[in-house]
Amino acid sequence: MRIIKPRAISLAGHPMAIPNGTQLMVTSLTSFKMVDDEPILCSEQDIWKALKDVLPKKTVPDLGLPKPRSEWLAFAKAYFSSPTDKATLASVKIMRGKNNLSEKKLFISGPRIWKNYAGIAMPGEPGPLGEPLLLDWSHAFGNKDNSINPRGVGQYSDAWAGKPMQQIDYENKFVASPQENAYPAGFGPLPIEASSRFKPKGTYNEHWRKEEYPAFPSDTPPEQFMLSPKDQRLDHPFQTGDTIQCSGMHPNGELIEWVLPDWHARVYVTFKANPTQLIPVTLNL
Repeated sequence: MRIIKPRAISLAGHPMAIPNGTQLMVTSLTSFKMVDDEPILCSEQDIWKALKDVLPKKTVPDLGLPKPRSEWLAFAKAYFSSPTDKATLASVKIMRGKNNLSEKKLFISGPRIWKNYAGIAMPGEPGPLGEPLLLDWSHAFGNKDNSINPRGVGQYSDAWAGKPMQQIDYENKFVASPQENAYPAGFGPLPIEASSRFKPKGTYNEHWRKEEYPAFPSDTPPEQFMLSPKDQRLDHPFQTGDTIQCSGMHPNGELIEWVLPDWHARVYVTFKANPTQLIPVTLNL
């Protein structure tokens, strides 16, 4: 397969086996910046340069698999006013006109440990943040056996006294116990190695082996290929004019705002049998 594209767009395509056939999956990744309230198209190199310092290990911005609806992810570091600050906030808000489509706020604290007060676990006082904190799952609640966040910290079944806590919580929903079954807080894609990552899944049985392999089972839930936590998924596709606001994630402490421009990637495919015929591919935002 040969791909011809402009320099500003990162484009990936790969075949995906489905029951009774094959589909071509196409993913387009484009970046832009706001200059005097106007969107300016950036190069593909700018995309990967921007992600280089904030993309957690074993993480990709997209898997190139079909999704039933839109979702958002944020890759960033949490910043603060002073290195001696012991806590800060980071948030993402998506607006369509005056309607709030999605809003999520995280509480970021300095290093803490679980304290033992008469046999009861209590969060210790946080130390200074010191330096910007990468917003990845290694700083969120979990442990190696956590079905959602096996990269996390702060969750212990026993011997928790003096052990490190998570540094990322939901703003108004703090984890109160190392043995709590709390949903980890974060903006990025769920760890791909998490045991619940691809559940519920389709039925892998003899019928699948004989009739559908190597495709995913025909009863595979469409939500299986979503990357984000459930509270970052939208009921409808993004639209031109939607506003994205991020706070607490810029070195200068600024509120950053983007407005989705009226740009649409147009993709066509051709086949060797008829190389002059252009077949359009529909992309959803």
